[in-house]
Amino acid sequence: MEHNEGFAATVNKSHKDYRDWVVTAYFYSTLHYIEVYLATKNPPIHSPDHRARDDEVESEPLLAHIFDEYNDLRNDNTNRDDITGRGMN
Repeated sequence: MEHNEGFAATVNKSHKDYRDWVVTAYFYSTLHYIEVYLATKNPPIHSPDHRARDDEVESEPLLAHIFDEYNDLRNDNTNRDDITGRGMN
């Protein structure tokens, strides 16, 4: 998680042409934090896919307040071409 965040912060500061990768790094960092939290539940929850994780984030009381922001970040990651104005490389 910290590795993804460090990468994103470094690239965001020094390589403006790679903002699409910054979004991807922050998205996966967030995803990992969510998965770690869900793993602490009793019983532990592991999301088999993005849709299942979305449902968990939206319905889990301690995560529901971040759902809109998480969903925006997930959508930005999915639509990276919109961020850079070019195709994914």
